[in-house]
Amino acid sequence: MSTRWNRLHRQRLDWALRGHQAFLETLSADVRTRLSRGDEQGEAYVAVFGRTQVGKTTLLLDLMGVRGTALERVSLVLRGGRAQGQSATATAMEYRRSPDACWRLHLPQIDHPAGEQRIESDQAMTEALRALRERMGSRDLQADRPVSVAIPSDCFEAGDTQAQPVRLLDLPGDQPRDEIEAEHVAATARRHLPHADLILLVGRGDDLSFLRPQGLRLPDIEDWQLMPERFRIVTTYTYTAQSVREAARAHLTQGRTPLTAGFFRERLLQELRTFMPDLSPDAARPERCFPLEFGQSWAEAGERGERDPLWHALGPVVAGLRRELLADIAAAVSPIARLRSAIDTQTSIQRIRQARLAGMEQENAELQERLTQLLARIDAAEARHRDLVAARQMREIVLARHDPEAVAATLAPMSARLDASDAIRAIDALDTDTRHLCRLLDEFTSDLVLQVLRLRPDPATAPQQHFWKLVQPRLETQVTALRDEIERTQEPLRDRLSGYRLETYFPRLSDDFAQDCRRMIDTMQAGIAAAAAFARRAWTHQADLRRQHLSQECVQLRADEVRLRLAVDQLQGERREIDAALAVLSASRAAASRTLDEDLERGRQIRAFLLSAYAQELQQRRETLHTHQPAADRLIELLAMLDLSAARRQVLLGA
Repeated sequence: MSTRWNRLHRQRLDWALRGHQAFLETLSADVRTRLSRGDEQGEAYVAVFGRTQVGKTTLLLDLMGVRGTALERVSLVLRGGRAQGQSATATAMEYRRSPDACWRLHLPQIDHPAGEQRIESDQAMTEALRALRERMGSRDLQADRPVSVAIPSDCFEAGDTQAQPVRLLDLPGDQPRDEIEAEHVAATARRHLPHADLILLVGRGDDLSFLRPQGLRLPDIEDWQLMPERFRIVTTYTYTAQSVREAARAHLTQGRTPLTAGFFRERLLQELRTFMPDLSPDAARPERCFPLEFGQSWAEAGERGERDPLWHALGPVVAGLRRELLADIAAAVSPIARLRSAIDTQTSIQRIRQARLAGMEQENAELQERLTQLLARIDAAEARHRDLVAARQMREIVLARHDPEAVAATLAPMSARLDASDAIRAIDALDTDTRHLCRLLDEFTSDLVLQVLRLRPDPATAPQQHFWKLVQPRLETQVTALRDEIERTQEPLRDRLSGYRLETYFPRLSDDFAQDCRRMIDTMQAGIAAAAAFARRAWTHQADLRRQHLSQECVQLRADEVRLRLAVDQLQGERREIDAALAVLSASRAAASRTLDEDLERGRQIRAFLLSAYAQELQQRRETLHTHQPAADRLIELLAMLDLSAARRQVLLGA
């Protein structure tokens, strides 16, 4: 009867577990990932996760009951020969107590005749763990199952002979520097974190940034605030900070209430809010925070406690927090805790839904902002492209209107505007003296130079005055060359005039004066022709330079057009990518909303699943009760049904 009762009593929650499993199967993978399910066999466990070198392994050893004086020895062996400052945990590790003074190592990936290796010395165990890390470094170590390490029994507190009641998994430290190690850490966390019944987030008390979503990467778990009941915040090196010790001493000296865990928890939450101003009230519940201190330094502080009054106040606080954390761990892995968590799934799903849709809304807003900025850049680039095209076309029009023939035709009439009539009329008034002829030539030359300097294309034949203003030669800098050109036409006449022995003409004796006057007119006309040719050459040269410059500008503008067109095409490609991303996001948002709404509706049905499973179990028990069996057995069955009813109240009502 006792055996039968024990069997029926152990089975009192089987119906609830079946109903719970049936309920989980109806949920989406996204939500199911965030609910504790245990390992492959559904066995519960607690995972420890955090950055490297924050004391995660030491925390586990302390919670297991490894005595303070043995912590250094055990920690040194578990480092596997790794130097201080480097991550010690190679892969997911499960620690337990050895039945004797020897180490034991079980590698799930290796078949061993005895199931595990029995290792007698610390050095041999160190070498075995070193080999384990080398396998991880060569990508020869799978992350699907944890490695089991049994710690010698003589490392535990005396009198504590009970086996470890809870499976505690030590995961490799987050954010390692080595790339291969980082890959393994991510794979290990992705495999073990989502299924854990409780996750201890461990970090230093003087650096709480690890709790920010961007600071602590939890694969498949976006934000620990979505499911705060599955997490506990544990800080290490909490009371070694000078500011904490000063605050504690000030509290004691002011004669207030004794130091309690609440004082340090509230201080921890105040500092946490500086890193996470949007910390949710549910995540900020003090009972989820455990500011602890442990390890060799804490043990040594205890030995100095008689000389340090503060330790007398802190010792009970830390011990109480440790006991409370152990109680939380034990409660988290009980079937009732998992079932109660499932009953509260609706609240969790609502948080997940809000966070997921809010994240998508934020992503949509960011994409829309990117699209707005991109469209502005496209508009600006296309406007710039149109400006470049217009500028090039304008220059091409100018070039077409001022081709060499058009330039020559525009400059040709300029020579007709050079006038020597005043000088020619002055010939009739000349005295019969060679000096007067030479003086008139000088005056004619100076006047002709001034006329050339004032020459401009006629607006009637050159409508593009802007072009001619830009090509106007600086003839004032070429006056000497211009005079030389004009004077070369005067050389025959001047040589003739200088060749006379007498400066005075005698018209009655010869006609030299009349002939020289006619030669004077011919010389002036030749000078006008030379000056006109000089002016045309200067203007033509400047026009050619301007045409070359415009041609180069057209080439550059066309190249700029091509580059800008390519840039616009690239921006348009980015726009298409953003449009596609927005379309995908919109579809994903709609699908996620539908799925989460369905999950939310299913979350309301957990009680129906449990009640259905309970009804089936109760019916089966009733049928068994009415079978032909001894009265004593029927009494046991009846008492088991009452036990079943009590389990129902415990699961559904928390009673």
